[in-house]
This record gives sequence, C-alpha cells and structure tokens, in this order.
Amino acid sequence: MNSKVPQSNSQLEPITTPPDAEDVSERGSAVELASPELGHVIQEGRMSRRDLLKNVAALGVVALVGERLADPTVPEITRHVVPMRNLKERVRVVQLSDLHRSWCVSDLFVAQAVDLANAQSPDIVALTGDFVTKSASYAISCAAQLKRLTPKIGTYAIPGNHDYWCDDGLGMPRVAEELAGIGIPMLVNKAFRLDSGLWFVGLDDIWAGAPKPQMIPLLPKGEPVLAITHNPSVYLYMTHYECTVLAGHTHGGQINVPYFTRKHFGKMPYLRGWYKGEAPHARLYVSRGLGTVHIPVRINSRPEIGVFDFVPA
Repeated sequence: MNSKVPQSNSQLEPITTPPDAEDVSERGSAVELASPELGHVIQEGRMSRRDLLKNVAALGVVALVGERLADPTVPEITRHVVPMRNLKERVRVVQLSDLHRSWCVSDLFVAQAVDLANAQSPDIVALTGDFVTKSASYAISCAAQLKRLTPKIGTYAIPGNHDYWCDDGLGMPRVAEELAGIGIPMLVNKAFRLDSGLWFVGLDDIWAGAPKPQMIPLLPKGEPVLAITHNPSVYLYMTHYECTVLAGHTHGGQINVPYFTRKHFGKMPYLRGWYKGEAPHARLYVSRGLGTVHIPVRINSRPEIGVFDFVPA
C-alpha cells in the first residue's frame, strides 16, 4: 500500500539555474569487486535476448490468460514519505528509470511518463539510467520529451549499462550530449547541496562504469544524503553508509512468474522496493522502471513512477 503524502506548508523557492555539481571523482577509487563470488552475484541478472525469447515462449499460456499480465503502457504512481535527520524542509523527488527508448518503447510512452511526472509537482526529477537500449539514435527523441520536464529545482541523470553498451559501446557520449543539450547534466560521481541541506549524489553504473560510493562518507557528517545510481548491486558496498539510495535496472523482474524469475533474478541482491541497510537510516529503493527490453511485455511488474517526499525527521 502506498503511503499517503502529507501536505506541507514548506515550499522550495524556484532556482533559475541548477546548482553547480561538485566533482568528487577524486574522493575515492572506483568500486572493485570484493571477490569472484560477489562478481558472479552482480552479473547474474544479465540475460541474452535469445534466452529471454525462449523463456517467454514457454510462458505463452500464462500471458494469454491475461489476469496477471501488467499493462506495460500504464505506469503506476508509487508514493513514499521518507524522514531525514537535519533536513530543513520537504523535498519532493520524482524518479523516472529505465525508459529504454527503442523500437518497443515509443515516444508516446515517454511523453506519458513526462506528463505524469510533471503532474506530481516535483522539486527534482531523478533519471536513473537506461535511456536507450541498443541505439543511441533514440536519445534524440527521448531528450525531446524529457525537455518538457518542469521541476522547481532541476532534472539530474546518471547513466545505465545500456547507455554505455549501445552502438557497440560507443553510444554513451551521444546519450550524454543529447541530455546536456536540454540542460540535464549527468552526475557521474558528482554531488551538490540543496538549500534544504540535502546532498544530492550521482553514482556511475557498476556494470559498465566506475561508481565511487566511497565519496559519500567524505561529505559533511550529519547532513542528509540522497544518492541516485542505476544498478542497485552497488548498494552491497553502501549498506553501512547513512544515506538513501534510489536505483532501477531490474525492471522489478519484468516477467515475474515461478521458475523464470528465480532462474534469471534469483541471485540478484535487490529486485524491487525498499531494502534496509546496516547503518541507521540507511535504505535503498529499487524502482520497477518504465520501459522494457527485448519484448514489450511485463508480467506482475507494472511500470512505475516513484514520488518521494523527503521530510524533516
């Protein structure tokens, strides 16, 4: 059940120019896998198109029944109230993840997601990666829709593995360029502080990039921290940091039925929803995302737009 969002008299003043992000790339080395076993866990969720199609064919009867088949074109708005110590005023963040603009994810779908996000009156829109799937050419039309986002403070992005892998591994600069052209920066291992006292941190993707979560404990002690990243597996290195992390990547399983989900996602450390870390107030939220990969089908994993109200504790 979604939490009811409380009304607040505290409003953020609009900022005409986005705050400068602090380059924290030198505050810690990139994540290295702690062991071969952990590396296996992190890579476990990778699935080829051939494997997916083979398994989906076996699920034909389930899909035809339709009762539990999630409509991949109708996002669900999930609402969350998150108390934060030393936060001065409420900050509303809307998360859009895994748009996967491609042959099976249309401009109309992305436009619908943008309209729904704007309707939530966000202070910040967080874009947590995988803007495209295989071709960076789709970043042009994706950016044209994302340009219509109207947060009070700004829209900030981090890359996903598909953004790196598209166009045979050469597409990431084009994706970043298209976003920069509409005023959306990629916060790759960078951070900035809001007037509310909230530190907003962007971490690189753990599969295709070089995330540096070690920079988080180097931020001012006691101040609230919100980090965004694509793949939630990086949280294995962050459970002892007092911060909130928003991630995506998993699509919530995309196709959730017995055997299939266990086979392809059973060893993924985080799949969807909230997870509690080891440190006080340490938590991770994994979005089900919006788009699909390989085929436009979701079963028991409706696309999601997350609305997070971070409020003073």
